[in-house]
Amino acid sequence: GSFGSPVFNVPLLTGPDERTLTSSQYPFTSSADAFDGPIVLLVSDATVSAAENFSQMFFDEPYVTVVGQSSAATNGNITFAWLPGASFMYFTGMEVLNPDGTQLHGVGIPVDVEVKPTPAALAAGDDPELLTAIGVLSE
Repeated sequence: GSFGSPVFNVPLLTGPDERTLTSSQYPFTSSADAFDGPIVLLVSDATVSAAENFSQMFFDEPYVTVVGQSSAATNGNITFAWLPGASFMYFTGMEVLNPDGTQLHGVGIPVDVEVKPTPAALAAGDDPELLTAIGVLSE
């Protein structure tokens, strides 16, 4: 079927009380030979930027199970501003909404099956997230 990209809202501030907003969303249509089986989407608090864009397009589909931890909940272009004293700050200068228009910032990609790797599991060479994903696909 068809699906949409995240909604990208880019503000342009041209004065103290002058602001315009450019909003865009891109439609996609799957091909006839698209995979139609179950999918596991792995996300964590390190899922950010393009990985969140990708995840936003699929996380709420009925054939997708999201495994891991909620994503970083921050996405959009990087904007910076010079501050007094020759310092500067970076921030997200774009609002990125989920394809259905709901908020991503501060919320993130929600998980269906939460898995938090422990230091002991990682030290033993285990990958709890991958093992859980394989288990979900094996059901």
